[in-house]
Amino acid sequence: MAFSSKYFKLAEFQCHCGKCAPSEPSPELVSKLDQVRGAVGEPVVLSSAIRCKDYNDKVGGVGDSAHVLGQAADIACSDSVTRYKLLHPIVNLFQRYGIGKTFIHVDVSTTLDQHVVWTYYP
Repeated sequence: MAFSSKYFKLAEFQCHCGKCAPSEPSPELVSKLDQVRGAVGEPVVLSSAIRCKDYNDKVGGVGDSAHVLGQAADIACSDSVTRYKLLHPIVNLFQRYGIGKTFIHVDVSTTLDQHVVWTYYP
């Protein structure tokens, strides 16, 4: 499958471990992120997307993380105004999302629980 996105470059989805060969994210994930970007009308920064198992373990990701399958992304978000802008399209497009202090996780996994939202706060 050839990577295609209106707003993102393939490099933005790559594992941050520095060792992995480039791989492609889920086309469904990319399409939905393009829709989020279009809805907010300003750049959307991915702080994490595809992760190899080793890097996922290093950053404390769960064992069955959708990141490892290229089905998840964390959108950088460190203030309430940005969070508000992002949440409307995210809620309408994704069945799974988590809200952290500096990011919003979105994924398109169909094997993990659906219609869920969680926080990363203690």
